[in-house]
Amino acid sequence: MTNTSVVKTPVQFAYAAQIDTLENATNAIGMSIVKGAASFCEIAYALAEVDRKKLASVNGNFKTTADYAEAMFNFKHAQTSNYIKLAKRFLSVDKAAKKISFNKAMVGDNEFSVTQLTETLTLPEDVTKDLIAKGDIVDTMTVREIREV
Repeated sequence: MTNTSVVKTPVQFAYAAQIDTLENATNAIGMSIVKGAASFCEIAYALAEVDRKKLASVNGNFKTTADYAEAMFNFKHAQTSNYIKLAKRFLSVDKAAKKISFNKAMVGDNEFSVTQLTETLTLPEDVTKDLIAKGDIVDTMTVREIREV
């Protein structure tokens, strides 16, 4: 039987940075942003694997991966769908090195944010790939600009 209680956020977080200058604060914030993007990708990959392997229905008591994510993590179905689509479209997994990265065939040399990539999910994959390859969607664009493409 699968535990269906929502996973709770820890009450305490690790204190990792001495914030006594603006530079230290900027560095701490920058590192947290990178960690946040990495965590997002790890979540996306895990949900995509649960979905691909049908683990929620085979090993759990859930009809869908979205039902599982809602019960366990309080994710909305659309959020889970976006995680899975993002993983399938943009993530590359090196299982030997145990690394997840953005698929260079899709993003080229761009350093997109997760939010920017999520905005492209409404487009067909081949259209997104073509727009990025042609430079019509680049990492310097705002989400609003990407939405207008």
